[in-house]
Amino acid sequence: MYVFGNGGSAATASHMQNDFNKGVSEWIEPKFRFHCLNDNIATLMAVANDIGYDEVFRFQLEGQLEPGDVVVALSGSGNSKNVIRAVEYAKRLGNKVIGVTGFDGGRLRELADISLHAPVMSMQVTEDVHMMFDHLMMSVFYRRLCGKEHLKG
Repeated sequence: MYVFGNGGSAATASHMQNDFNKGVSEWIEPKFRFHCLNDNIATLMAVANDIGYDEVFRFQLEGQLEPGDVVVALSGSGNSKNVIRAVEYAKRLGNKVIGVTGFDGGRLRELADISLHAPVMSMQVTEDVHMMFDHLMMSVFYRRLCGKEHLKG
């Protein structure tokens, strides 16, 4: 599973990776294997500098995506070029895409196989809703896969 986004969406993607790789996976087998593409700053900056910022996510997926892998793409506007390029690449390979968007959803909402859309016209509120999506998904998986009502705190 690959997850990524820019700005506040990058922070949410990183948080999501942690919530599933540790929070839920602590209690299940097999474990989740989320990979957050915006967490390796050296790789991100090398691709941005040498190839272009629009390629920072697609380039990292190239040669890594396998059949059955899921891509979780976060974009408040739904139109971030680097997010869209990565999603288009994943779709060409036949991978499923979960798009997490705000505003009108943009191109990402159109491309996503599953759309988690917050129809909100504020980036800050959109980002808050996206974090709520993360925690709600985590709660569902935690309950279904772990048989527990609440995460330990």
